[in-house]
Amino acid sequence: MTFRELAFQEELKLSSPMLNGDAEKSAIQSMLDNQSPVMKVWFVIMLVNLLMFLFLIH
Repeated sequence: MTFRELAFQEELKLSSPMLNGDAEKSAIQSMLDNQSPVMKVWFVIMLVNLLMFLFLIH
């Protein structure tokens, strides 16, 4: 495969959910589908940290 074919294939994977017909997916769900497992874990850890901080300052 040429670079152009690989880039086009990657562009199709990352295109908007509306173009793929997945309109029922939320924006957060479609964003998380494109993330690696490490980034998903990082997102959860940061969310827990935020909730703990908000609980402590309340």
